[in-house]
Amino acid sequence: MRKKEIMELHLAESPGNQAQELIALVSTQGEAEETARLYGIDLVSFFDGVAVYSTTRDLLVLSELGAQNGYPALEPKRVRTLYAE
Repeated sequence: MRKKEIMELHLAESPGNQAQELIALVSTQGEAEETARLYGIDLVSFFDGVAVYSTTRDLLVLSELGAQNGYPALEPKRVRTLYAE
């Protein structure tokens, strides 16, 4: 039997008003905290240049806010899963 790999991408988003996770690449814990303050979102964790945030705010609204004000870019957190047969 041949081995094959399938990669699936899942956005770590929840429907409705439930919290969803976002990430940003930042240099320091202080920069991660400042980014959270600018966007009005919660910093969940910071490790090795990657900040994880949680929010119930609309992602399009946050994206527009960041673009208009030159804030660090936020991206939806994605989970990548590899399957092999």
